[in-house]
Amino acid sequence: MTPSSVMKQVMEIQKYFRNHHKLNTWLTECPDTVKPQLPTHTRWKCQLTCIDTFIKNRSGYMNIVHEHDFDKQIARKIQDISIYRNARDLATQLCPIAVALDKAQSDSHSITDSCHMWLIL
Repeated sequence: MTPSSVMKQVMEIQKYFRNHHKLNTWLTECPDTVKPQLPTHTRWKCQLTCIDTFIKNRSGYMNIVHEHDFDKQIARKIQDISIYRNARDLATQLCPIAVALDKAQSDSHSITDSCHMWLIL
């Protein structure tokens, strides 16, 4: 559902920080950051969660880029404002779908509710 061009870059940054112990430690030391999340095939809203954690962590990523020296390619991607803007735009587009999915999974949901959500989307 999400453009692979945006998700690929966001996932590369998220994976890099998740898989490198030193970077992950620096990230946890930054205020207002969360653990990087990666999408899975078994969760409905995991791509939105991945994008949201990237957006939330970007200021921490930027601080780490300025304070420490590591992979230049990842540092360039973090500093690339177009990746951040694309991720923000994508999160805005996916949010109504995520809300609809939450409502569709509720215990009191009916087929009428599904039709209504479909028309809204």
